Amino acid sequence: MAMTDSRSPAPDREATALSVEYAQRFLAPALNDTNSLGLWALVRELRLVLLIAVLMISTIAFGTKKLIDSGHLEAHETAFRDAEGLTAIVSEHVQRTFANVEERLRYVAREVRRDSGGVSVRALVEEGAVSLGQVVMLGLIDERGRLVQTHEGPIADGPDLSARGHIAPHLRSPDTGLLISQPIIGQISGKWSVFISRAVRDADGRLLGIVVAAVDPAYFAESWRSLKLAPGGHIELVGTDGLLRARSYALEAALSAATRAPDLVDAEQSASSGRLRRDTSDRQSLSYYHRLDGLPLIVSVGFDLGPINGSVAAHQSRYVAGAIALSVLLGITLMLLGQRTLATNAERARASSTTRLLLEAIDTLPVSFGLFDRDDRLILYNRRSVELNGAIVGPHALGRTFTELLDDLIEQERAKRPDHDWAATRQLLIEGSHAGEPYDSPAPDGSWQRNFGVGMGSGERVRMQLDITPLKRREGELQASRRRYENLVNSLADVVFSCGRSGDITYISARVTRFLGYPADSLHGRDILTLIHEQDHDKVRRAMRSVHPRGAPLTVVCRAVRPDGAARFVEIRLGAGESGDAGNSVISGVIRDIHKQHHLVLQLRNEMSRLSSIVHSSGALILLVDRDGRVTMANSGFLALTGLSHEDVVGQPLDLVIPCPPDIRVVETFATADGARAGRV
Repeated sequence: MAMTDSRSPAPDREATALSVEYAQRFLAPALNDTNSLGLWALVRELRLVLLIAVLMISTIAFGTKKLIDSGHLEAHETAFRDAEGLTAIVSEHVQRTFANVEERLRYVAREVRRDSGGVSVRALVEEGAVSLGQVVMLGLIDERGRLVQTHEGPIADGPDLSARGHIAPHLRSPDTGLLISQPIIGQISGKWSVFISRAVRDADGRLLGIVVAAVDPAYFAESWRSLKLAPGGHIELVGTDGLLRARSYALEAALSAATRAPDLVDAEQSASSGRLRRDTSDRQSLSYYHRLDGLPLIVSVGFDLGPINGSVAAHQSRYVAGAIALSVLLGITLMLLGQRTLATNAERARASSTTRLLLEAIDTLPVSFGLFDRDDRLILYNRRSVELNGAIVGPHALGRTFTELLDDLIEQERAKRPDHDWAATRQLLIEGSHAGEPYDSPAPDGSWQRNFGVGMGSGERVRMQLDITPLKRREGELQASRRRYENLVNSLADVVFSCGRSGDITYISARVTRFLGYPADSLHGRDILTLIHEQDHDKVRRAMRSVHPRGAPLTVVCRAVRPDGAARFVEIRLGAGESGDAGNSVISGVIRDIHKQHHLVLQLRNEMSRLSSIVHSSGALILLVDRDGRVTMANSGFLALTGLSHEDVVGQPLDLVIPCPPDIRVVETFATADGARAGRV
């Protein structure tokens, strides 16, 4: 019904029973037909079945042949799609692995460049500045091509590697970037390794050394085995020179034989990725290859044709067996047709019983249910409908139209609320009832119902009502909670935001308008990096990639850019938030204005630098001593006079640095005059 009266009298059990009884009488002519089929009718039915059997057998034979012909094509297409999906996964894994190794090489190179070649690789590893991870060996080669140290320590008279393919280009050309070697057995590790090298040059272009890392090809093979490939599946990592770097099977033998894949190299020259049917000496396979971005490597995932064709043959045998079984089933159907005729009456009796059970089930639904015929007359209602609309629904309502029942309800409510615009309400409810979409309507007592109108194929229409008062109440509470949240966030001095892993802003508080000058509404869907100075993009992007759901929040200091181009120093605190509507993880955080604090820190640093310069340039001998009597600073004049080093003096007690200390009364007098926090000189 369109409107409800929750103050209607209790449901009438007799009226409820009459509604079901009326429906049963209405359906009785269709349920109680017990006439059996005659002889000629039986013959006609057999002829129809025979015709259907011939058509079905012909269709089955034709379809089986088509399935057999298309079986191989479908299996091959499936293999290519699976290989393409796995290639994307493996390519991402290899790309990340080499990017991780390259990042460590860049760090070691930066340390070598900063110390002009005096860095200790072993110290960097032991201090945790560089992790080995997938790396078998991390080393440093001097400008002559000799290995001088590894992560295990310096090497005296190390081997000459200047002729190696991943070393010689660095010695000859200053423009060589990252190089990846062929698989070789390392002279230090004694293992099969793929070497990644990067040259280290100073500002003038002079070669300071070459940092090199060795990756065990078995690392990739072990990782790929966890993918649980189908029978005959294999993964290969091949260089653009055609030589195999790693594979998921028989790795040691392949490396020893220097296995090559020229077909992948030829295919890669015409397209960076694609499908390829490979014919080798020991196998035929369907493969998908992909050239890695920025690396001279090709990833290939393939499946042997033998297992694929075997699976297709098994499917084809099932097709033939199914066709034979279906033909036998048709014959059995003809034999059982006579028995089926005798069982028809029993089937109809059970259908009648099932229909009555269905009607009783409808009667127990917690949803108000009303069935109207094609003339919009009520022919069935359930118990819940009486509970909600007892004032107008009952045995007397059967056969009346929806509009008539609605007018009865309006007449009853008009006396209670004469000032209400009932004409507009009537029009609204009638239009909503025929719109075909759910609509909500309020009851006079303040409750809410959701109304559903569903049309049936035969012209009948079902109208249902569901009490959604608790849902409306929760929606109001949710809106109030959202308003409180907005008020709380907008009252903060910091800008609160959330974004996806790609950086697209999903929420940002209105504080951003006063802070940076951007309207908050204009930033939704915009990349968060557009608010950051372009020189700080890499720093913020790395922090966003490093945020982990179970990790500690990350803090980044960078510059934010206002619409007029002015930059302000800010502190961004990032953390992992809740998953979004599509299940994707999001990043939440706050942006804090630290522009003044940043400049104060710079000013303090300049003042301290100026003080240090004055102390060291003074002709006097100066020691700075803290309240505990320990030396915190000594100028160059004092160090030159005593012959002591900076490490021998700073942090030591004054009595040890100067065996004849000054008069203690002078020190105490200075400490008293300078205050409780001042040091002593």
